[in-house]
Amino acid sequence: MGQGLNTKVAQVVAHELGVHFERVRCSATDTDKVANTSATAASTGSDLNGKAAQDAARQIRERLAAFAARRFEVDVGAVRFANDEVQ
Repeated sequence: MGQGLNTKVAQVVAHELGVHFERVRCSATDTDKVANTSATAASTGSDLNGKAAQDAARQIRERLAAFAARRFEVDVGAVRFANDEVQ
């Protein structure tokens, strides 16, 4: 992935998780992880990879929120992710 795509994907994930951009690391595509990646051209890489990363980050955030709610005995709706913290 090139031409700023890693940066864009990291920004999307950072936003979803409520962390600073510097805390997110992207790795290059590897056929060991994804056997049949799609080609990137124009903004399709940003669209496809960005949305996939956003969905993954959202699922992780929801699972972490559920865990935190159980652990601290609060409503899951009260758990917030912002400024590198879970509040």
